[in-house]
Amino acid sequence: MPLLGQRYGTKHDPRFTAHQTQPRGRRLTRHQRGLCQRDPAFAAALCQRVADPARWDAFMAGDSWYIGKSCQRCGSQRRRTRCCGCYDCMLRANHQDWDLMRQGIAPPAQRSRDSYLDHMERQQRDRAGEYTEYTYGAFTARQSASGRLSLVAPAHNINCADTASIPARQLHALVDRFPELLEVLRWAGWAD
Repeated sequence: MPLLGQRYGTKHDPRFTAHQTQPRGRRLTRHQRGLCQRDPAFAAALCQRVADPARWDAFMAGDSWYIGKSCQRCGSQRRRTRCCGCYDCMLRANHQDWDLMRQGIAPPAQRSRDSYLDHMERQQRDRAGEYTEYTYGAFTARQSASGRLSLVAPAHNINCADTASIPARQLHALVDRFPELLEVLRWAGWAD
């Protein structure tokens, strides 16, 4: 097991190129367990990257949880073998989905296929740097494809990369102080 601050070795070990995966301990998967059972060198390299011996034993046994450090939120010591997260917090967060799956019903999707594709397309446009710009008075606003609004007003010492991060009271106070900001927010669809 590694010690605190110990280096694990090279990032890409050429011994494991045939496996098409590198031994990484952050997320432990079924695929990695199968590789560990077939290749002792891969198992030794992965074991060095897993800090908790109890997690490694649970991983090799195929268990979904192990006893580890207590959770700060709920105090439970059950940890997920896959990612070290709190097992009880995960169950509590997804309890409605688990109830449906026990009945043989698939949980409802969070978004439709069209919504997902639209979201992915807007993220792609964001990465490409696409935006629309509007200037009114001292304010210049840029709205990205995903809807993020940035405001710049050098005369008023305002430079905000994401207007959504401004608390509502503070934004209302800015609108009261600078009336031209209301027109910019109307353009962005943030005000009537």
